[in-house]
Amino acid sequence: SKWVEGLQKIVTEMRIYPLQTNSKKCAFGHFYHAIRIDHPEIATDWGKIDSIHNQFHLKGDEVINAVKAEDQAEARRIYEEAVGLSVQILEILDTVEHKVKDLTQRGIRIFS
Repeated sequence: SKWVEGLQKIVTEMRIYPLQTNSKKCAFGHFYHAIRIDHPEIATDWGKIDSIHNQFHLKGDEVINAVKAEDQAEARRIYEEAVGLSVQILEILDTVEHKVKDLTQRGIRIFS
């Protein structure tokens, strides 16, 4: 994602660039909070995303603090954690997509 690329640039160059660290203000955050999913086969997975997404953006603040402290090793470590969280979000979204397709194929309405 562009956000991860921006974070990588900060870590690589050890310079601070603008980075959205508020999970509710990024494009995905707006999308995520605009959609309500109540179907029990999907709601649990969908609900897991919020906490991980919040942690993901907090890693941006942590990287910035490491850069300010001129600690590149710590900045790289935190960056890798952010990448791991990004992968988790994508895996959950993939699971949700497959469940939505399955339910739709079975003629089950998900959205009201």
